[in-house]
Amino acid sequence: MVTSTREEPEVMIKLFLTERSETVNLPLEEYVTGVVLAEMPASFETEALKAQAVCARTYTLRRYFNPADHHDQANICDDIGHCQAYISEEDYLSAHPQCYWAVDRVKRAVQATRGQVITFGGQLIDPVYHSTCGGHTENSLSVWGNDYPYLKGVKCYWDNKSPYYHRKTIMSLSKFRQLLNLREGMPARPQEIIKTENGTVSTIAWSNIKTTGAKVRQALQLPSARFTIDESNDVVTITTSGYGHGVGLCQYGSNGMALNGYSYREILHYYYQGVKLYLIEF
Repeated sequence: MVTSTREEPEVMIKLFLTERSETVNLPLEEYVTGVVLAEMPASFETEALKAQAVCARTYTLRRYFNPADHHDQANICDDIGHCQAYISEEDYLSAHPQCYWAVDRVKRAVQATRGQVITFGGQLIDPVYHSTCGGHTENSLSVWGNDYPYLKGVKCYWDNKSPYYHRKTIMSLSKFRQLLNLREGMPARPQEIIKTENGTVSTIAWSNIKTTGAKVRQALQLPSARFTIDESNDVVTITTSGYGHGVGLCQYGSNGMALNGYSYREILHYYYQGVKLYLIEF
C-alpha cells in the first residue's frame, strides 16, 4: 500500500439528497461515515465496518473521477437503487437518540481506513456489495452481463447468521398468478428453471411465458433471485437464499469473517479477487 506523510485538503463530495431534491457539499470522510451508518449495522464487527468504509470510499471516488457517472450538479446520490444509501449524523441520532456509541464506532472505523481505496490494474474498482449472498456470491457477468475479473463468485461460509440466509414467502396461488400475469389454471411450479453455476435463477418459464429470475424477484418482492417455488393446496411457498444482487462483498459474510478473526484487508481480498489496497493522494 502506498502511504503519504503530508496533509492533503479533503475532497468535497456533491451529494444529491433525493427526498429533499437538493445538492449538498460534504467532506469525503464525513460522507463515507454517513454511508456506513446507512448501509451496515453499527453493531457489526469493527473489521467489517472498516471493509464497508473502504468499499463506500472507493465507490464514491470512482464516480467522483468519472464524469460519465455524475448526476446533474452532483457526484452521487442517496438513492440505493442508483448509488449508495446515506444518512447524516444528525438524522441518525434523531432516529436513534441513544446511539451515540454507533456514530462513534463508525467514525473510528472510517478514520482507521482514511483515504484507502480498492484498485485493480491501477484503476478504482466498482466495489458493489449486498446484504447476504446465501452461501455463495455471484459473478457480475451472470447478473449484469459485465465481466469484471475481480467480481467472480466465491463460496461464503460466514453469512448464515443473517435473517435473510433462508426465508420463506407464502401467498395464495391466485395472488401468485396475478403478480406474474399467469393465466388461470397455470401451476405455480415452472416448467423450466435455469440457474447460474452459483445458484441464482437466470431464466424461468411457465408454458410459453419466459422471463428472468430478476423480474420474478421484482414482481414478487423477494429478497433475492436465488429461489425455489413450491405449491400445495393453492398455496405457493417461495424459499429464497440471501438478500440483494449477490455480487461483490457480502455484508453479513464480512461480519462473520471478522468474528472469525479476519482483518478488513483479508475480507476485501476475499470478496474482490486480485485487487490491491491503495492510499489515495489528492
